[in-house]
Amino acid sequence: MKGLINIARKYKQVHRKELTFDLKDWEKIKRQAEACHTDTTKYLRKMILEKQPIFYDMKDLAPLLNGMRVISNNINQVARKAP
Repeated sequence: MKGLINIARKYKQVHRKELTFDLKDWEKIKRQAEACHTDTTKYLRKMILEKQPIFYDMKDLAPLLNGMRVISNNINQVARKAP
């Protein structure tokens, strides 16, 4: 395998990155790759490079989250005082 990487580097720059998946996620990835009739490496590369990430602006949700924190704090205080 090392020789193959060296040959690839001879013609272009190569960067390796190791990903870690838990067993449940890995099985899901394997099933999806098999459904596409490809191996997991090609499947992951295609998904990473071609899918657009979705970013959420959490600033809009900050007041809602703060309100939920206050309410949950009040509920916890009531629960502690209840017999």
